Amino acid sequence: MFKRTIFTAILISLFMINSTPCVFAGGNEPSREELVNRISSLEEELAQLKTLVNRVAGEQTKVEQKIDNINVTNGTSTTENAITSKHKVKLYGFLKLDASSDSFKTNNPDAPKYALSKTSNGNEKEFAMTAMNSRLGLKYYGPEELDAKVYGNLELDFYDTASDNSQKPRMRHAFFELQYPKWSLLAGQTWDIFGPLGPNTLNTNGYLWYSGNIGFRRPQIRLTKVSEVNDQKKVTSQLSINRNIGSNLGSVNTGEDSNHPMIEGRVAYAFPLFGKTSTVAIAGLWGREKSSTKISVWAGGLDFVVPLTSTLSVKGEFFRGANLDGLLAGIGQGVNTTTNRGIDSIGGWGQVTCKPWDKYAFNLGYGTDKDDKDDLNTGDRHRNSTVFANINYAIIKDVKLGLEYSYTETKYLNQKDGENNRITTSLIYSF
Repeated sequence: MFKRTIFTAILISLFMINSTPCVFAGGNEPSREELVNRISSLEEELAQLKTLVNRVAGEQTKVEQKIDNINVTNGTSTTENAITSKHKVKLYGFLKLDASSDSFKTNNPDAPKYALSKTSNGNEKEFAMTAMNSRLGLKYYGPEELDAKVYGNLELDFYDTASDNSQKPRMRHAFFELQYPKWSLLAGQTWDIFGPLGPNTLNTNGYLWYSGNIGFRRPQIRLTKVSEVNDQKKVTSQLSINRNIGSNLGSVNTGEDSNHPMIEGRVAYAFPLFGKTSTVAIAGLWGREKSSTKISVWAGGLDFVVPLTSTLSVKGEFFRGANLDGLLAGIGQGVNTTTNRGIDSIGGWGQVTCKPWDKYAFNLGYGTDKDDKDDLNTGDRHRNSTVFANINYAIIKDVKLGLEYSYTETKYLNQKDGENNRITTSLIYSF
């Protein structure tokens, strides 16, 4: 407003300076009629000038509004009550409603991982509907100096099995990464290096965990190095130091009491195959837990992604290890507290994806997780397997309808097995 006032005063001053000499030119005092004509002329010109000034001020207001909008988009708005950032921020996520029907009771109807034993549960059916699998995230694109970039990610969901309709937010990711062309350093909470893939199932927080899928999210420091073999081949090496997440046994947390982090490593080889880029990787991890004695956490694994054609691809993981409940493997069983020994596990999963048309995607997958019977007690789960098939249809852009059938069989030691047929329908809006 102050700038507009100054601008108007300058224009009027210039007009008066340019007009004043014309009034008294020639040295003779003008007649009253001449003065009246000249005043009328000046008033007319002044009115035109005011119109011009108002027009300029209006255009200036529009420009200032556009600048404010650009600044808000870039996170540099100076509006007092606005949410701002000095770097670029991108909001993303999805809103998801799941409706499901189970033929038998599971550990959690909203995100099942295994079927309960028929020994203690009758043939009870379940119906559930939830929006807790919705997700919200922010991506931060920080400063770029020399060859370095800074990237950050904060992501939440609402997975809360304690409530049916008043779920609490849960932190999924909270990390930043210093990125250079050939290497990067990450600090914060995100996915494990070990078992980095995941199935395309509508069971968002079931996710074939306890059925062959391995790996979760945990606080870590990670170093990644990319080495190019040639233009089409590269090797990616990763090493991370992670929080050792154990079990709570009374007042003891077996991960914290070990006084030792978990170490994870992975080497991936990307190469051309069938005209696409395929990736095969090997990985390993080691850690310790401590209750009355120290118990090792270890695993070796393989993961792969192979696009066969432009519409068909396969991917999957395989692992072998012990005491892996902290990575959502071993059917959720890590340590036998009776023998005080880690439970040996073996498992994996695979999936075929087909996208024949723009609006359709089909997925077929299978996973299994098996524990060594010699490490278990009566009533423990010794094998859990799940097969699923789904179809996803894009109703309009960013709005998807999904339909999935899955069958889970859970075997128990010296007890009746559990099995469940599940049908899930999902509506998802991504933004």
